[in-house]
Amino acid sequence: MSQHEFREHLLKRWLALEDGEGIRQAHSLVLRTRILGLVFFVAAGLGAIYDFNVWIVIAFALGAGWLIAEANALRQRMEQWPILREFIDWQRVKNNE
Repeated sequence: MSQHEFREHLLKRWLALEDGEGIRQAHSLVLRTRILGLVFFVAAGLGAIYDFNVWIVIAFALGAGWLIAEANALRQRMEQWPILREFIDWQRVKNNE
C-alpha cells in the first residue's frame, strides 16, 4: 500500500468513526470477538478436562488468548477516540477525501 493510499484509507476510517458508523461496527466487532474468545476458552477448558489431544487444547487456548487481547485492544482504542477526535482538524480531513 502506497503512502497516498494509506492516507486516504486512514482519513476514510476517521470519517466513519466521526459519523458514528465506525464506532457501531467497532463495538459489534468487540462483542463478537469476546464471544468467540469465550467459546475458545471454554473449548480449551473442556478439552483439558476430557483429555483431548494436547495440541488441540493448546490451539484453543492460544486462540482464546489472542481473541481476548484483540477485543481488549479495540475496546481501549474506542475509549481513547473521544479524546483523539478533539485534536483532529475535521475540515482538512473532509477536504482530502
